[in-house]
Amino acid sequence: MRHFDKKTEETQRYLGVLTEDFDSKVEAITEQYLDIKETLDILVLF
Repeated sequence: MRHFDKKTEETQRYLGVLTEDFDSKVEAITEQYLDIKETLDILVLF
């Protein structure tokens, strides 16, 4: 049963790392989108 617990912990740790990586990539994309939107909004004013 201990082997199962260890695998569960490893899987949870791996999923945590994947989640953090995904979140950071989504955050970067969001920042890029907002920068592009801001630039386009400025261009529309001219």
